[in-house]
Amino acid sequence: MRVSCVILNYNDASTTISLVNDISHFSSVDTIVIVDNCSTDDSLIQLRKIVQEKVFLLETDINGGYGYGNNWGIRYATEHLGAEYVVIANPDVCITDSSISTAVKIMKENAKIAAVAPKQKDANNKEIRDLAWKIPTKWQYIFSAEGIMRRFTKGFSYDPSFFQQDKEYVYVDCLPGAFLIIDTEKFLTVGGYDESFFLYCEETTLARKFKAKGYLSCLLLNDSYNHIHSVSINKSISSIYKQKKIMLNSRKLYLKKYEAVSMGVLVCASIVYEISLVETLIIEKIKGFFKF
Repeated sequence: MRVSCVILNYNDASTTISLVNDISHFSSVDTIVIVDNCSTDDSLIQLRKIVQEKVFLLETDINGGYGYGNNWGIRYATEHLGAEYVVIANPDVCITDSSISTAVKIMKENAKIAAVAPKQKDANNKEIRDLAWKIPTKWQYIFSAEGIMRRFTKGFSYDPSFFQQDKEYVYVDCLPGAFLIIDTEKFLTVGGYDESFFLYCEETTLARKFKAKGYLSCLLLNDSYNHIHSVSINKSISSIYKQKKIMLNSRKLYLKKYEAVSMGVLVCASIVYEISLVETLIIEKIKGFFKF
């Protein structure tokens, strides 16, 4: 049994190097694969300095986004390093050796489990709102994007009590992708991440493919990690408005590709998403004004 950790880097070598230094001594991880997703800064120069027997550095041919870069690293870890399990980790996470060991143990015990993740906490050690979520319906994916309407629309979150059970883990649909341990055979069987998506919606599309194949995903209830949320994204896309625009474009792609919605439904989604973007732009402008 071999475990590899794949870390996707884009213009954020310092954060990536910090994570590599943290996990290089983990007994649960045999190899670390850094994938540089066509950085435009001096990331490659910095990352080459930490390559050693356990740490590998790959350079993608294009910046194809989150799914493209991670697929690149996972395929390499599987084909060249013999990885049976891969830890997918954002550079801006603080993770533990024991979480990885527990996740691998659970997957070995249950052949149907394809992915495992601990609970995610923020930089202040507070659990995030959506520790995991259900695969949304098309209408949930449309109306949950708009701030005012979201308050009156039943979302696709689990009830908080679902995560308070006296169990080691619970089965869920979708897991956050910041720190995820996968069974490589099952991941590659479903085609890995959908590379049509540049950023956002990767977790939901992967969960949908796992579920269609009869594979399971589970959330560890007694383990956690910290995610200094969106540090890497904010360095490359500083505007919240631009981030949300990318996310909503990904949602529209999801609706077309996985829900096969009609043109009328797509028009409805576009209108709701435009309202959401205007709302985000106004909030961003107000925050910028008060900071000034």
